[in-house]
Amino acid sequence: MDAALAKAIFWVSHEDKVLTSRQRKVVNLLLDAGPNCFDGGMNTRKYESVGSTSRATASRELIELEGMGLLCKVGGGRSTRYYLNIPGWGPADQAASDIPFHDG
Repeated sequence: MDAALAKAIFWVSHEDKVLTSRQRKVVNLLLDAGPNCFDGGMNTRKYESVGSTSRATASRELIELEGMGLLCKVGGGRSTRYYLNIPGWGPADQAASDIPFHDG
């Protein structure tokens, strides 16, 4: 799927969500990165760096994005990674059917 089209479809399907400018920035970075969604997905440390925020805020905002259905969580603890909630845009080492995508 063309990245620009995927980005447009993603935002149209989530137009009712209210995001902070930082959350929107991070989601757009993931969309721009394409189906591989950063090397190893988004985690708290990457969010903290990209969003110029504290670790606690980064963690809270990732959980909020997951709760809104924009991201899906894979793993737990220090291995927790977040991927865009777009079928097929998850980790390369897992089949798309194994990733718990939400309808939003």
